[in-house]
Amino acid sequence: TIQDIAASSGWFVTALEIDPQGRLWVGTSSQGAFRRNIDGSFSEFSSNTLGGPGGFNHNHILSFAFDNNLVWIGTSGGGLYRYDGITWQLFNNQTTNGLLPFSDIPDLEMDEAGDLWIATSSAGLYAFKSNGTTFYFNTDSGLTHQHVQRLALDGNAWMWLGFAGQTGSDHLMRFNRQNSQFEIFNQNNSGLTHTNIWDIQKDSLGRFWFASNGSGYGLAYYDSLGFHAQSAFQNQSITDLVYAL
Repeated sequence: TIQDIAASSGWFVTALEIDPQGRLWVGTSSQGAFRRNIDGSFSEFSSNTLGGPGGFNHNHILSFAFDNNLVWIGTSGGGLYRYDGITWQLFNNQTTNGLLPFSDIPDLEMDEAGDLWIATSSAGLYAFKSNGTTFYFNTDSGLTHQHVQRLALDGNAWMWLGFAGQTGSDHLMRFNRQNSQFEIFNQNNSGLTHTNIWDIQKDSLGRFWFASNGSGYGLAYYDSLGFHAQSAFQNQSITDLVYAL
């Protein structure tokens, strides 16, 4: 099994996503990506099997996004790859003549309009629009930090942005994709106790959950009444450091 391979090789799982065909994609820290097919078999995508010019040449995977049969893969240090089932295309500082100055892609989101939103660890937020144009947002255009750790779509207009690995506060924002306006949430205006936001997930009730290394509360959720801080563990002797949901 993939668990046996991971244990024997010393690498670990860094990303999990299910594509529109119902197949599970597994990103790893050093062995590329695996896809669990419908029949239960696994396909490997790594520099070991697909490396070389025009291939897939980076094995530390951070994120996935899907657009019908297209697969987008964000890496740590290797930029952004697009795979159509046959060919690979790489987007990074070198391949775009400096227009896309990123190499670490912690998260990806594909919205209902077919626009790809790209969280980067050093260059803010990028968007590959379905009409072929590219937009970006950084600290000069409203972001509180350049390291965007997590993205989560909220309806047709909004998107949550979580920031991690930064000093200071203001580590959670909500972005209106229709008018490009930002809202900032911090300890002063929301009651959050977080210092970094490592993950964001929406549950079946429509609430958004935030994983953080908060002071006493590693979890918080947002609903129609606002924010609610919550301890991740009933045993208060366990430190509330939550990195994934």
